[in-house]
Amino acid sequence: MLESIVGRSRALACEAKLVILHHLCSLGELGAGEVAERTAMHPGLASKHLAGLVVVGLAQRRRSGGRVYYDVAVHAAADPGFCTAKLVWRALCEPEWATSGWRVDHLTHLSEGTAGRLPSRIARVADVIFDAATAFGDVRRLQVFRLLNERGRCGAATIVKELRMSLPACSRHTDKLRRRGFAREVEPGIWALAQKQRSRFHGALGREVLRQLADQR
Repeated sequence: MLESIVGRSRALACEAKLVILHHLCSLGELGAGEVAERTAMHPGLASKHLAGLVVVGLAQRRRSGGRVYYDVAVHAAADPGFCTAKLVWRALCEPEWATSGWRVDHLTHLSEGTAGRLPSRIARVADVIFDAATAFGDVRRLQVFRLLNERGRCGAATIVKELRMSLPACSRHTDKLRRRGFAREVEPGIWALAQKQRSRFHGALGREVLRQLADQR
C-alpha cells in the first residue's frame, strides 16, 4: 500500500528518529535504555520512536531474556522496509556518498539542537535524508510522482483528471516535488520528473520509491 511508503517517509522526516538511526548505524544493536542514554531522550520517548521505526520497517527488534534490543533493519530482507532501511544505513555510514551534489546553499531543515547532537558530517546527511523523505510523505504526492514517471511529462489538467484531485492540490503537490528536486516544470503547466537529483541519496531514494510503487500496482 502507498501508506507504507508514506509511513517510512514520515519516519525519516522526524529529527528524533534520524538521531536514533545514526546511533544504531554507528554502534549496532542497542537496548532501548542505551538508545535513550546516548540520544539524551526520556526513556519513554525513545521507546516510542523505536517502536515507530519498527512499525514502518526501518528497524528491527530482538528479545533476549527480559531485554529488547534494536537495530537497523538491514538484514530483514522479508520486511517491506528492508531496501529503504539499507539505503538509509548506507547514507549514514557513507556520508560522502549520500551528500554528493548537496550544496551549502540548500535548505537546512534540522533544528540547532538536533544538529548539535550529531557530528557535523552526519548532521549534513540527516539534513539530506530529511529533505528527500519529505517529498514522499503524502499518498496523493506519491500518485503524482508515479504518474509523471509513467507519462514522461504531464499537464496539470491531466493530473487533475487522472488522479481526481483539485487544481490547487495538484499545484501544491507538484510544487513540493519541485522544491525537493524530484520534478520540474518544463513549460507553464507541464510537469516532468527532474533530470538531475539534488544529491546521490535523493536519486537513490527516488528510484527506490518508484520501484516500490511499481510493486504495489
